[in-house]
Amino acid sequence: MFDDTTVVTALAGYDQLRSDAAWRALDSVHSVSLAGDDRKGWLQGQITQDLRDLPATGSCHACLLKPTGQIEAVLGVWALPDRLLILTEAPEFLLDRAKRFVILENVRPTLEECQVVTIQGPKATQRLSSLMDLPVGDAGLAELEGEPVTVLRSRRVYGGGWDVVLPSLEGAAGRRLTDALPLASAEAFDIAMIEAGTPVFGIDIDSKTLPPEMGHHFVASHVSYDKGCYTGQEVVARIQSRGHTNRTWVGLAGSGPLAPGAEARDRSGTVVGMVARAGKSPVFGWIGTAMLRNHVAESGSAVWIDGVSAEVTQLPFEGRE
Repeated sequence: MFDDTTVVTALAGYDQLRSDAAWRALDSVHSVSLAGDDRKGWLQGQITQDLRDLPATGSCHACLLKPTGQIEAVLGVWALPDRLLILTEAPEFLLDRAKRFVILENVRPTLEECQVVTIQGPKATQRLSSLMDLPVGDAGLAELEGEPVTVLRSRRVYGGGWDVVLPSLEGAAGRRLTDALPLASAEAFDIAMIEAGTPVFGIDIDSKTLPPEMGHHFVASHVSYDKGCYTGQEVVARIQSRGHTNRTWVGLAGSGPLAPGAEARDRSGTVVGMVARAGKSPVFGWIGTAMLRNHVAESGSAVWIDGVSAEVTQLPFEGRE
C-alpha cells in the first residue's frame, strides 16, 4: 500500500494535467499514414465509424474488428490534405488488412518511423501555441525548431489537448517540446485516463472484447450504427438491435486500495469480474476500471475486491467531484 508521500511522488505532473498542461510520450502508439485517392472509401469499409462526413482536417475514433465482432485495434483517424493519419497501439492488424484487401483501390499504407507525444490539460492549446502554429481544425502540419511535426487534436484526459508526431524525442523539436512543459509520470497519466474514461488497449480491451461491452461512453465515440457494412458489423448490429452483452466495462470507486488483477465479487461471493487498472486519484480517491458481469454493472452496485468494497460507476468519473 502506498503512503501519502509515495502517492504524491508517483503522481508527478497530475496537477498540471488537471489545471494546466503536461506531456507524456506514447511509446506504445504507432502512426500509420494512409495515402491514395481511394483511402477514405476503403477505410470506410473496414472500421466501425462513419467517415462519409469526415471534414478536411477533421478526426474521429473507431475500431477495427474481427469477423466475429471482437476488437482487433482501436484507431484514432485524422484527415490531412494528402492522407489519413491513424494512431493505434496495434498497427499490424490495419497493415495486414490492407495487404489482404486492397485489390484495385489506390490505397498506400505506411508505418511511419516517429515518436508520438501527447500534451494534455486545459491549457494545452495555450502552451503549444507559444511554440508553434496550431491548425484551425483537428489536424495539421507545423514546424518546431526547424523540424516538421504533425499536430493532432486529442482528448486522452480531463481537459483534452494535442498529440504531436515527432521525428524523435532526441531531435531539436523533441527537446524543445519536452523542455517547455512538465512531464506527467506514468502513474499520474494513468490515473488521469481512468478519470476521463479512456481505456488502455491490451489491458481494458483484449482480443475477446466486443465494442458494446465497453459501455455507452466508448460506443458513442467509436461506433456508428447508421453506416454501411464493415468487417464485424453484423455481430455488432445484432447485439444493438436484438441482443445484449453479458458484461460491461465500468469504473470502480473503492473504499480503500484496489489491486489490478484482483477478482471482484458480488454480495454472494461469486466472482463477477477482475480489476483492470487502479490507483489513488487526488480528486476521486481510490478508483479503477473493471469488466463486470451485467447484474453488478449498474451505477451504484457494490462489489468487493480482496475485502475492499467498491461502488460501480459509469465512466468517465468527471462530474462526480
